[in-house]
Amino acid sequence: AAGKTLNVGFRYARDLYRVFDASAQWPIAYNWYAVAHVQYDFDAKQALDQLYGLEYNAGCWVARFVQQSKISSTGESVRRTFVQIELNDFGRIGSNPLGVLKESIFGYTPINNGE
Repeated sequence: AAGKTLNVGFRYARDLYRVFDASAQWPIAYNWYAVAHVQYDFDAKQALDQLYGLEYNAGCWVARFVQQSKISSTGESVRRTFVQIELNDFGRIGSNPLGVLKESIFGYTPINNGE
């Protein structure tokens, strides 16, 4: 169903890597949705990518609050924060997390179907 997706995976290559991957978009309360993604490397003993957030659908507008923490190819931790208000059929204000959500959570659907 739209707004409900749960993904779990494990990638393994002998002597190369062991990576756990999980992501979700799920309703948690009336009009509130949680979004999350974590990719954990068991060999490096660290999270390679983490994304957590909340979405609120008020009917005629949507609010999104998302934080992402990623390990870059150089080993540095990069953090991004997205805050967005979307007025249905009018426009969006703030940093747009929709691309990151669609990339990080397989099956992600905008909760207002405005996309």
